Amino acid sequence: MTGGAPFEELTAQVRDALQLTGDAGEVHVRDNRLGRLAIGAAMAGFVTELPNKPRAVAAVYERFHLSGNVIDGAVSETLARHTAVTANDFTLDGFPRDQSPPDDTVAHVIGDTAVYTGNHARRRADRTVVLRDVTRAGAEAANLELRIV
Repeated sequence: MTGGAPFEELTAQVRDALQLTGDAGEVHVRDNRLGRLAIGAAMAGFVTELPNKPRAVAAVYERFHLSGNVIDGAVSETLARHTAVTANDFTLDGFPRDQSPPDDTVAHVIGDTAVYTGNHARRRADRTVVLRDVTRAGAEAANLELRIV
């Protein structure tokens, strides 16, 4: 998934009308070095269809905690009712030095609510790295060289 019209439509739906619920428990991914996190192909297809076929969504997880990880590649995705992204380092080491991720995006966080605290990203060629917040309500504090949009 990258930016563009379907992404913007999904963001508007999540913020305005789409209700996400979770019923599959909690996940905590912590203290790892990862290339990226990804939702499955079937779930990515479902999420991509939502702007054209709005419907109720039962997110895979009630809560998804991502903390203390080093994430080298892009684009990562999470899908949960609530996501907490805390103290992660988005390095971009998975990209050649002369390339940036698509739309400078390192991750999409999709859900009802999310918080982003104390994360860091490494800039490339003076370009700010972006984490896309596709939630109804999100809050952030003390993130460095990482723009939450």
